[in-house]
Amino acid sequence: MQKQHRITVFGRVGKKPELRYTTSRKAVCNFTVAERIEGSNEPKWHEVVAWERTGELCSVNLRKGDPIAIMGRIRPREFRGKDGELRQTDELHVDFLGISIV
Repeated sequence: MQKQHRITVFGRVGKKPELRYTTSRKAVCNFTVAERIEGSNEPKWHEVVAWERTGELCSVNLRKGDPIAIMGRIRPREFRGKDGELRQTDELHVDFLGISIV
């Protein structure tokens, strides 16, 4: 297995977190985070995945636009597009997460 490096992202929640449960009854929450990159007018978008209790808490406490810091690992995910073609995207899987309360 390829070694996965932990990264830290500071940004804002881009869409309301969506909570669902896997067939094995594990909670998983998906949302996006926009990270401001110095020297760029466009943010870098991250697809974020939070599992189990962290995911449940994200779905209740996070709102679009909230400032957030995430430490996690980038993992590739393959999926089929609407055209049937196999595609790959990177997801940020949460290890630690913090939100601003001010």
